[in-house]
Amino acid sequence: MSTSTQARAGSGGYVTNASAAEIAASLRAAKRVIVTTHAKPDGDAAGSSLAIARALRQLGISVEVWHVGPFQAWLKAIAGDVKLRRLSPETQPADLITDEPDAIVITDTGSWVQLDAVAPFVRSRASKTIVIDHHLNGDTAVSARRLVDTTAAAATEVVVRVIDELLGLKPDAALPTDIATMLYLGLATDTGWFKFSSTTPATMRLGARLLESGVDHPALYELISQQDSQARPLLLGRALNSLTFEAAGKVGVVSITARDIQECKAGQEDTGGFAEPVMSVVGVQVVAVFTDATRAGDLEPTTKVSMRSKPGASAVDVAAVAASMGGGGHARAAGLKLKVPLERARELVLYALRAKV
Repeated sequence: MSTSTQARAGSGGYVTNASAAEIAASLRAAKRVIVTTHAKPDGDAAGSSLAIARALRQLGISVEVWHVGPFQAWLKAIAGDVKLRRLSPETQPADLITDEPDAIVITDTGSWVQLDAVAPFVRSRASKTIVIDHHLNGDTAVSARRLVDTTAAAATEVVVRVIDELLGLKPDAALPTDIATMLYLGLATDTGWFKFSSTTPATMRLGARLLESGVDHPALYELISQQDSQARPLLLGRALNSLTFEAAGKVGVVSITARDIQECKAGQEDTGGFAEPVMSVVGVQVVAVFTDATRAGDLEPTTKVSMRSKPGASAVDVAAVAASMGGGGHARAAGLKLKVPLERARELVLYALRAKV
């Protein structure tokens, strides 16, 4: 691995140990591949997993995509004719297979906790598992081979390198439109449609390449960002009504309770992206969103925490804060789950954030 690759890899032992060419070669030799990603797949998770699945299928390789819910309303539409299994968190994936896969590809995560129901299936198959990711932290035991670039704005920025190798394409060549659309989905959504600080010249160059490959930006934006349920704006209103400013106004805190979700007739899929309105407030450096994610039948409460921070000289590394409590992510966007009630989670996370702002 070159020095430049090392500089782009994840922290600690979670580093690149296989090139895009090496990963592509091993996948070309496979007859059956399962592709998966983190639970509650967002645009980058869905786009990166579906893009590589479509590339494999183009080579005549049998491929299935496994996603663990809850799911976005647009998932079925973008999956098209790809064989997609929509799993619940209680699913036993080992019960789903009749033929053992030759390889497992995990995109947009390398963390056991984010794999949810898929984790037990992967644990006994790490030797045949490949991770393609752009996050700072992950578990090295998840896979034997990893391609990790933490400078990439989205996992699709990393996945496209493997797809180019699979299809024998140069980095500036046109891609099949159905594959390009999935790559663009991940690139656009993980950068907030190119407005987050993670957007780089390389991001924009790839975006241009994908548009030149036939991606319909307006149609995709409408499908992904203009299809909210009626419950979502109602829940957003509840969330913003809970807003408080902590640490001398440097931390904005939003809470979404189980009662809020129930009374708005919403689901967990309606809870994402609530940090954005608060990020626009002057003086706020970090926004933390706390969501009651306790499921029916859980023996203990679960609180999901999402954090975003603004760039600049006083930027807070929220990935480091999340990692200190078992989570992870990026310097400007990270998250974790805590097995405590929402109010206790607020106390713990705010204590850590006050030391950083």
